[in-house]
Amino acid sequence: MSYQDIQYDLRDKTAVITLNRPDKLNALGANLLDELDRALAEAEADDRVAVIVIRGAGRAFCAGYDLEPGGATTAEALSNPVLDRKRLAAHQRHWWKIWDCAKPVIARVHGYCLAGGTELAMMCDLVVAADNAQFGYPPLRDMGSPVTPIWPWLIGARWAKLLYFTGDSIDGRTAERIGMINFSVPEDRLDEAVELLAGRMAKVPVDLLTLHKGQVNRALEIMGIRAALASGPEFDALGHASKGARQAFFEPVAEKGLRHLLEKRAGLFPGSLFQKIEELKSKG
Repeated sequence: MSYQDIQYDLRDKTAVITLNRPDKLNALGANLLDELDRALAEAEADDRVAVIVIRGAGRAFCAGYDLEPGGATTAEALSNPVLDRKRLAAHQRHWWKIWDCAKPVIARVHGYCLAGGTELAMMCDLVVAADNAQFGYPPLRDMGSPVTPIWPWLIGARWAKLLYFTGDSIDGRTAERIGMINFSVPEDRLDEAVELLAGRMAKVPVDLLTLHKGQVNRALEIMGIRAALASGPEFDALGHASKGARQAFFEPVAEKGLRHLLEKRAGLFPGSLFQKIEELKSKG
């Protein structure tokens, strides 16, 4: 298959899918999302593939949904919660393609992994990240709720609420400590770690890998994960339509542009909460 916004490679028994919009920090545009679906289907159908790795080109894994004109959001949908919910549910269906893919999927994360990028990574079966990778959902501060609210299932209510309420980001080491990811390694060892993990998994017969993944997913589905995540588009659409989001995000963006809003947001939330807390603890 031919692709424009991703790159597809077969390395031994591993299909490597690279998000390939480095100039946009691999922002999730409509074409990239459609091509990701196609690439996953190609890897799943290929008997030579046992494991799938998703990575990002350039200096980031993925900075989130494409908010630029022609990107993944539309003014018409945002003005109508019913249309907005439909649009957001369509986004979430891309992530269920990863969940429903019979073969295990590893996210290889470096640099920024933000907003929709975190949804992509968290819906993968395993995550290996660089120590200095940044996981977070900054739009929670002024725009809406997560489209795919999987965090409570992975890290529990305490950590999920802290990240939701602040919109702060955490690094790879912290993400490993709280169970958000499997391994955090120095950035220059990231490829080596991913290859070690994928190669070890690929020694297991692929039919058994598919059964193992299916059994774990079935347990989470019995506990209600599909129903819980279905609330994401609803809460996010309500958030977009709220007075708070309108005044804090949409009106400033319409008046002065996205860059101005991002600079204002950075000024309101300087530094890292987690670093500030560690500094307080060190004072004794």
